[in-house]
Amino acid sequence: METIKQPALAKMNPITTRQKAALDSFWSGSLVWEVDMADYSTLKSGGKATALIDVSSKAELQLLLGWLGANNIGWRIIGRGSNILVSESGFSGVIIRLQGDFKAITQEQPSRLQRDAEAKDKSWLYAGGGEPCWQL
Repeated sequence: METIKQPALAKMNPITTRQKAALDSFWSGSLVWEVDMADYSTLKSGGKATALIDVSSKAELQLLLGWLGANNIGWRIIGRGSNILVSESGFSGVIIRLQGDFKAITQEQPSRLQRDAEAKDKSWLYAGGGEPCWQL
């Protein structure tokens, strides 16, 4: 599987009117413009994102990321919004929200952090996301 890298925030340019029109034509799924990210964050804070797109499958995600990359449009992926903090100045790019097939993601192998903790016989606890937290 091809690895797709998120663009660096410093290298992203605002989405142009032409890019917005092209994205409108390209994407047939859920697409909302000028989204108040406070509505999608557990912390209920944050500015507007240029666009919010819901993807429901790996195929949709790959298609969208390929198109955004080819059109030099910045993007970030969120799940349910519990671990995001969006600047009050907003995000000039596309926020991709994982839905459908992505609602239940399982970890088939231990993470590096879990393996390291077990190898060193350290006491650790699992946090809400399933990752270990060192016991203080």
